[in-house]
Amino acid sequence: MFSLQVWDHLKRLTGIPNIPSGLDTIVDFLSPMDKMRSVRSVILKLVFAASCYFIWQERNSRLFLKKKRSQDQVIDVIKSTVRLNLLSCRFNRTKHVQMLSHLWELPTSSIHG
Repeated sequence: MFSLQVWDHLKRLTGIPNIPSGLDTIVDFLSPMDKMRSVRSVILKLVFAASCYFIWQERNSRLFLKKKRSQDQVIDVIKSTVRLNLLSCRFNRTKHVQMLSHLWELPTSSIHG
């Protein structure tokens, strides 16, 4: 399934690789993180929101416009969108922040402290 393959690829970039794959279990997993502002929770929420949006957009494009993008193209759009959002965030310098900023190819100037 297209959406599952996209999600399985992207969840590795959240720093929490054991995230469930079903929509209802993902929402249950995210619910306690609603108010959290850790780098992992911010990235996870951004990845989830962008994934939902672009997978739905791809579904509509395939259904109504008869246009298809590859799995890699959709993943790249999601990664680019999340990365752009992360560039506007300010994070304190921690081991987790440095690891995740490396995964997302963020400049070190976006890390403070």
